[in-house]
Amino acid sequence: MGFAENEEDEFRQLHNQYIYPESSNGSAASLTDTLTDSKPQGKHTWSNAELLEQKINNRALGIGRQSYPYLTWFLSFGMVAVFIAELILAKERTGQAIQTKPNVQPMIGPAPEFMISFGARFVPCMRSMPGLPTTNMIPCLKYTTTSQTTFTKDELCTLSDICGLSNPQSPDQSYRFVSAIFVHAGIVHVLFNLVVMLTLCSQIEKLIGSIPYAIVFVAGGIGGNLLGGNFGLIGQPALGASGSVYTCISFEIVDLIYNWRYEMNVKTRVTMSIIFAIIGLALGLLPGLDNLSHIGGFCVGILGGMVFAPSIHHSKRHLMVNWVYRIIGVGLLVAYFLALALNFYRSDNPADACQWCRYLSCLPMFDACKGVGISTTTSDGTTAT
Repeated sequence: MGFAENEEDEFRQLHNQYIYPESSNGSAASLTDTLTDSKPQGKHTWSNAELLEQKINNRALGIGRQSYPYLTWFLSFGMVAVFIAELILAKERTGQAIQTKPNVQPMIGPAPEFMISFGARFVPCMRSMPGLPTTNMIPCLKYTTTSQTTFTKDELCTLSDICGLSNPQSPDQSYRFVSAIFVHAGIVHVLFNLVVMLTLCSQIEKLIGSIPYAIVFVAGGIGGNLLGGNFGLIGQPALGASGSVYTCISFEIVDLIYNWRYEMNVKTRVTMSIIFAIIGLALGLLPGLDNLSHIGGFCVGILGGMVFAPSIHHSKRHLMVNWVYRIIGVGLLVAYFLALALNFYRSDNPADACQWCRYLSCLPMFDACKGVGISTTTSDGTTAT
């Protein structure tokens, strides 16, 4: 390949190598001539050199099905608005928008008890749990931001009260699988998710379009919450768009693999995405982060990528193989959601299906990861868990 006269010429030279690798003899002119002389032979990329070049061109320039990530912008704005409302209500109900007593909330946000009341995923609010019935007691919201660490009986409220259940004997707030996506633990949490959404996720929306993106994004959030709801610590609230964010990460990996031969530095990009995901999953083993939501979202992103990620086809056989992958992806997605939903609602204790899975989210060396993940001590020394 010779020296490029400008960026357009450099792009043309690089991508001609992918279109006509067998004709590359070190001469940029011969490659350009080959491309210019080729006449379209059909409506498919494997039989139409101009169409193939256009597809590769668009991909390199980041041009997909639409020019702007409207839904990502809307979701990001919505999450910021919800978080502002969260801080206002937390101040009103607990006395502090950002908890500093008895401990500083590490994500710089409201108390965990408030987040349960605000729509976080909290399994005892969603179904009856033998290890944590809704009659158990935790501090009432107005006492969660005081310096005290023990509480009198009149300072404790039932989980049913915190959840806002109409019938304490029949917790049924399944909407928390969805609402938890839009609630965040604090400033650090929401900022991290917004950065990923406005960069990686927005690129995916432009690539595949708003409707498929909406399906993948919401499915990733719900899928992550389903996995966490089944096997996570039932005494800890879980919240945030992290499941959907990890869906974007794994979706990109599948997209790069689908278009392996037409991507620049594809090995490096896939490797960096995997390393980033591994680091995030490793940090998710610490208390306070729901790693199972990350893992669930990552799995949904892989399967959703198999179904929705675009692919540039260099042969009819490649098209057929690609469609086989898409059909397999649909089947596995249905199986994933069906199996987890049935296990969550029909089993006496969902975690019995995989008792060690909790350690994928919280290592037993931490006190917060032991038991059901919550305990409250009254002033007379009685512990309510």
